[in-house]
Order: sequence, then C-alpha cells, then structure tokens
Amino acid sequence: MYKQCKRCNTDFPSKSDFVKRTEYIGIQKLNGIRYNLELRNCMCGTTLAHRVSSWYVKLHELQSKTPKLKEAL
Repeated sequence: MYKQCKRCNTDFPSKSDFVKRTEYIGIQKLNGIRYNLELRNCMCGTTLAHRVSSWYVKLHELQSKTPKLKEAL
C-alpha cells in the first residue's frame, strides 16, 4: 500500500492511484532537502502529503505558467 488516509481509512495502493483519486492543492518547498512535498486533498477533505523530487516541482511550475488555450464559443 502506498498511502492511507487516517481520517476515512481510504487506501491508495499505488502512487498513480493516489494522484488520480486526490485533488492537487500545491507544493511545499523544503529548503536544503532533495525532495519537496506535494499536498493533495483526499475525498473526505483531509490534506495528505507525499514526497516529490525537485525536477517534478520544476516541471509542474513550467506547466502552470504555460498559457492555456480558451475554448471557442
């Protein structure tokens, strides 16, 4: 098992399952450490964290700065 929510006891058997079934909140950068924490909300509303590497954070920052195309009306 990858992670379990302590509030509702939902099991997340893998990292990919955890990412699919939780809502992204943000990234907490930790100075001087090779990894950072990605914060995600469980379906019950509890905030859970998991380690992500620095390259993942940079990739996410680049994607969030990329302009989004608006849908045609």
